[in-house]
Amino acid sequence: MTNYRLLRLNLVDMHRDSLAAITLTRELNVKIISLIELAVTAALVFTLPLAQASDWTGNVGGSIGSKNLDDDDWPSLDSMESVGFLVDIKKQGWPVSITYDLIASGDTHKRGDTKDEAYTLENHFGIRKTFELTDSNMRPYIGGGITVVSAEIKNRTAGVSTKDDDDATGFWLGAGWYVGVTDNVDIGFDVRYSEAEVTIFDQDREAGGFHYAANASYHW
Repeated sequence: MTNYRLLRLNLVDMHRDSLAAITLTRELNVKIISLIELAVTAALVFTLPLAQASDWTGNVGGSIGSKNLDDDDWPSLDSMESVGFLVDIKKQGWPVSITYDLIASGDTHKRGDTKDEAYTLENHFGIRKTFELTDSNMRPYIGGGITVVSAEIKNRTAGVSTKDDDDATGFWLGAGWYVGVTDNVDIGFDVRYSEAEVTIFDQDREAGGFHYAANASYHW
């Protein structure tokens, strides 16, 4: 139980510190960190018993990076900073892992007395194939699946605020690699692309994009 609490606190604190770099409102930061805390707790409750079983392997960790969106759909808000929570599990003998990743991204733009904010929250469900290389501590992987995206834009001009949001379902594809630092700690890099169209302020917008992130994870 103590190890569970320490791992949960370390993962949540890492994401809370990372979110400080994303200049969103306190309201959005609280919403995002609450969702991450829920995801971390649920994933650890599910995966930690598997980590004690000799026939299961997996990774639980976090990432920090950026997300690039279509600048026609997200003018001045198309380059977002992001944090992520990543988990995958596989039973011995399975060719692929089951994966769930949660990626929160946001950006803010100010001009005069006008302030624009946008954020996306992507839930990536899918599979991941990790390749074990002989005599190497590097493990490349590829993956893909379904994404469920929430997006919001908030505009504030002369003290008057307006906001709109939407949800959509699409797909994601990704690749990257793990590098073993110790028997149970990995670092690495992740690149992925996602697509999901939302409608915000009566405009269809592509809420997916290109993601680039460095990650660290616990491996068993």
